[in-house]
Amino acid sequence: MERKTKIWIVIIILIALLAGCIIGVVIKQNEIRTPVEHQLIDTSYNKVVLDSIEYHIIEKDSTIKKIKYQMKYEVNKVYTLDDSATVKLFYQLCTSE
Repeated sequence: MERKTKIWIVIIILIALLAGCIIGVVIKQNEIRTPVEHQLIDTSYNKVVLDSIEYHIIEKDSTIKKIKYQMKYEVNKVYTLDDSATVKLFYQLCTSE
């Protein structure tokens, strides 16, 4: 009696494993054959956000260029000053007028 029970348990386990393997193969083949549809990510909202970021980058870049040109102008101005004008400018910078 015990031997028949063990044989039935082994048969049931083998059938369960075989069914699991068959189900796994069918699911895997179904995944392979199913084409994945690619959705466009760039929506109008994303476009607006990207445009806004681009605008801020251009704005910061133009600010940096303005500061760079202003610094060049001030350096050239200092180089062209005579002694009395240099002393006067230095005094203005020290007193923060």
